[in-house]
Amino acid sequence: MTGDTLHDQAVYLPLSYMTSIAVARSTIEGVTFGATKNEIPLETIRPAAR
Repeated sequence: MTGDTLHDQAVYLPLSYMTSIAVARSTIEGVTFGATKNEIPLETIRPAAR
């Protein structure tokens, strides 16, 4: 079918996105997000250098 060709090759782009914010004390550093938005790799968190 020729009508399905354009539909099969269509590209879907998201019209919105989510933002994640991390809040931490200034006495620690290395607070980042992991592979998913809800994952925080605890092994990277350490006391901040003074």
